[in-house]
Amino acid sequence: AVCSGFHDTACRLLLSFSEALQAECLLVAIRTASALCGLHTVRQLMLAIVQLRNIPGFSWELFKKVLKDICNNPELRNQVCKALVSACLRCGLWVQAQNYLKFIKDERIICICCADEVRLMLSQGQAKLAAKFIANIEKTLKHLIEHCLVAGVDLIYEQERLETAVQFFNSYQSPDADKYRFRVARFAIQFRLYQYAEGMVDSIRNCDIKDAVYQEIAEREIALWTSNEDVEFASKLSALIKKLSKYCNRKECFKRASLKAASLGLWTCLNEFALQYNDEAERFQDVMQQAIYSNQVDAVEPILKSSISAVNRVDFLCKLITRSLTHEFQDIFTLLRNIPTEANWIIEAEDFQRTLNNALVTKPNSHDFDRFCSRFSQSRLLKTFHACIERGYITLAHRMQPHLLEVHRTNSAGETALMLSAKFGRSDLILPLIEDGASVTQTNANGQTALSIACLHGKEKAVKMLLDLGSDVNHCDSAGRSCAQLAESAKHEVVLKLLCSWPNFDLSNYFVEKSAALTEALTQSGFTQDRVVCLPRMASFVSELASAITGEDMEIAGSTAEGYGMIPPCLDRMVSPDSDIDWLQIINGCVLLLEDFCSCLGQQNLGSPIEGHVPLSAPVGCQPAQTSPAKGVLPRMDFCCAFPVCTRDLSLLHPQPENLVRASRPGRTCELRISFNSQENRLVRGFYEVQGHLLMIIKHCFKNTPLKDYYKSYHAKSLLFHLIARHAESGESVWKPTNLARLFHEALGMAIEFLSASISKDVVMPHSMCPSAQLYIKNAGLGYGFEDSKKEAEISLKDLQKRTWAVFDPMLEFLRPLSSQEFRFHPFTLLPLQRVRQGALKTKRHQDSTVNLLANLYEKIWQTLTDLSNDGECPSVDRLIERLETLPKICHSAVCCLKIMAYCKSGRLDQADIVLSCLNGHKVQRGWQPTSVRDGIKWDNEADWAWRFCFPSKSGFQFPFLANFTQSLFTARLSEKSKTSHVYINFRCLFWSLQAELLGAGEVCVDDWYTEIQADADLEELLTLANYSDSHQHRNFCKEELKKLRKEGRVVLEDYDFKRPAAEHFFE
Repeated sequence: AVCSGFHDTACRLLLSFSEALQAECLLVAIRTASALCGLHTVRQLMLAIVQLRNIPGFSWELFKKVLKDICNNPELRNQVCKALVSACLRCGLWVQAQNYLKFIKDERIICICCADEVRLMLSQGQAKLAAKFIANIEKTLKHLIEHCLVAGVDLIYEQERLETAVQFFNSYQSPDADKYRFRVARFAIQFRLYQYAEGMVDSIRNCDIKDAVYQEIAEREIALWTSNEDVEFASKLSALIKKLSKYCNRKECFKRASLKAASLGLWTCLNEFALQYNDEAERFQDVMQQAIYSNQVDAVEPILKSSISAVNRVDFLCKLITRSLTHEFQDIFTLLRNIPTEANWIIEAEDFQRTLNNALVTKPNSHDFDRFCSRFSQSRLLKTFHACIERGYITLAHRMQPHLLEVHRTNSAGETALMLSAKFGRSDLILPLIEDGASVTQTNANGQTALSIACLHGKEKAVKMLLDLGSDVNHCDSAGRSCAQLAESAKHEVVLKLLCSWPNFDLSNYFVEKSAALTEALTQSGFTQDRVVCLPRMASFVSELASAITGEDMEIAGSTAEGYGMIPPCLDRMVSPDSDIDWLQIINGCVLLLEDFCSCLGQQNLGSPIEGHVPLSAPVGCQPAQTSPAKGVLPRMDFCCAFPVCTRDLSLLHPQPENLVRASRPGRTCELRISFNSQENRLVRGFYEVQGHLLMIIKHCFKNTPLKDYYKSYHAKSLLFHLIARHAESGESVWKPTNLARLFHEALGMAIEFLSASISKDVVMPHSMCPSAQLYIKNAGLGYGFEDSKKEAEISLKDLQKRTWAVFDPMLEFLRPLSSQEFRFHPFTLLPLQRVRQGALKTKRHQDSTVNLLANLYEKIWQTLTDLSNDGECPSVDRLIERLETLPKICHSAVCCLKIMAYCKSGRLDQADIVLSCLNGHKVQRGWQPTSVRDGIKWDNEADWAWRFCFPSKSGFQFPFLANFTQSLFTARLSEKSKTSHVYINFRCLFWSLQAELLGAGEVCVDDWYTEIQADADLEELLTLANYSDSHQHRNFCKEELKKLRKEGRVVLEDYDFKRPAAEHFFE
């Protein structure tokens, strides 16, 4: 019967058996049905038996016996229990269903069982029964509720049984089901079945979830709102939004509804949303902007009035109107009429001013604006007018100006409208303001006029207009600064050029101020009479030293020997990095005779000079000097042969030619030029301090402006000689520090006069010592691209004469104060690199014993280094030591270094250690006080000095017995040209390296090295400290100092330097 599907007949048969047979027969039927027909038949069988529970012979014990018999088959037992649970639930037997659920050991089957039953009940419309089932199992199997609810909601989604869902969730009142009620409500909202959604909301207890349902309904309606639905729909939507319990949710929905109505053009619907709540009403801003964008005048004004009455806040009103105006509403002035008097300060808002300014561009003659302005006080109008000038709202400012009664009134900063127009360059307002009564002479708290302010801020058009309208170009503020000085301080070149070219411009104040600044800067940089006089002394000493070493008559000429000729950032050394040393090699034994200068009998003269040149019968060359480029620490050098001239009959009152040098006029070759070098040196050395400063400024101008293409340093010196001659009768009165800038201006004017006075395209000025001679422009005689050089030079001179700040300011930036009063003077690094002539000192001795002493020192150190470097025969160590013992104490550390090297070469390291131990804590002198130089070079014979040498060498020195780093300190700067090939040695850092290598780096005090090289460190000292020190501070110091060395040009690096030991600490 079971297998044939007659379950009711089978069950009745079963119940007619005795209790002993019932369990056995049922078990056979279950197994047969599950095997042949499937589990579905088992479930039907269980349901049929349960439905017969009221007939005689039925007992619940029957199922317990069956379940007990199949306990060894968990799968079958679970399925039978599941069928029993289902049968009991369908029959409303909740207690029995829960009892049989306990027999199921598989949690998954329990969940599926409960969920299936809930789905079954709901699918049959038995919502209350499903709710009752969940409520019953909540008491014992609470963890199953989640599965049942999920199953129920899924069924509702599948079959869209929303009515059943409402009944179900209304019957089941647990708060845990709120989130499922929300899901069902959202499902209803999707189909706009709001009655079910609202019915679902009635059973939701959580207020936030309730609001979420209402808000979603509202947003759905707003999104689907079309222009066909008008006021009635809006009213219903408003009523729905009111149901939201939270203010923020209501506000957001009202805002969206208002915007949607505005976007649809349903302006009549706005009343349903605009005034529903007395809140900040920020939504009105966007709503009204939509109306303005659509140009709905009739809609905007009611909204504006309504929002004012509802909000009752002036600041919000101002914000509302200002933001709305940004859409350039066509009837903008209609809005302005609605502004209450308590909101008058809105005109001071920047956004409002900007929008109103733009509106006035399109409607410049609107009478509504005039009526609008009439409502404001004069103080508010003036404050707004000033703000418009500052912010650049010129159209609004123009329209406001007629409503101002006192345009000359100042603001809180003491500035008038005219001053603000000048400050911000509003030149369009300057003329109307002056015509309306503004004064160009009125000053602010700093004593500055409108012109002063325009100059300070570089407003060229405003400056030009104020000058045209009568402003005082020479006005000075309360600090004494003129308009030109204000413009120059801010580096406004165009304004300054405009002022200087104005007919009434007075340069006197400007020149006085600039003279004071230049004098102070030059003085702080060491260019004083007391220090400058030391330079010629050092130059003379080096000249004598060079003569003693080479055996030739050598003399330093030019700017190095003159004192004021150099232009370093500060005067702390003999040669500045950008200068060179001009060497004159006097050719003795051949004195030349010139007509009109000498009448010596029995001698043949060369004839009379022509324009400062002596004609010859054969070419001698047109360039006076041969140049040796800078290399390492060695400066650039120019070498020139000079032939002495006899001047026996020449009056001492006139310049005397002393030498002839190889130089000729443009286009000529067979000439020698007369040189007045010594007399020029004497003149420069006798300069007043102001004259020296003026020479430096002129030379700086000729070197660092466009004039560098036309003038040389000699032109600068000659120009100053001419200027001194012009003021010869004025005495000292003209040479005052306060006249420095004016004298420079005059010198440029004189240079222009000289250019105009000569018709030659190459002549720039007459010679200062020989009136018949001429000085020629740079690159004279080349032709082609240089034919217009003189004309170009004149243009540049005139331009610089008008823009003197273009010379003064860069020079002020270039100069820097002295860090120490000492001079950094290393005479052996300034000598010409000529071969050392042994015995020269014996044949040519000088009166100065110091010169002889140093020449002897130079020769012996060079000879010792040569002997130590020689791989072949060399004097014994004892003979070398004996030679070194004859040297003075002033080179004690250098002598010790040589002794150590000699001992190392011979393998006598113990003797080297003894020498090193004697120098522990030894101090050396590194600089010269001006007092030691001013009256002649004076050495403290008891003090040791930090000596630096440049020795001529073609191949360098080789010392394989020394450590690699120590060998690298004999810096070989080799070149194919013998005049620049040399070896540089700094004995101070050489001693440090020997000490560290022989005693060990841990035995030396690198902190003492670091302290010693704080000033005047060279590349070798920096490398030595970086190589032996582990201090991060020391290495950073070395890196920064090297940058200074390279920037100031105190060392010329080569490829070799980047490969030296320890170089990795400097070069990336």
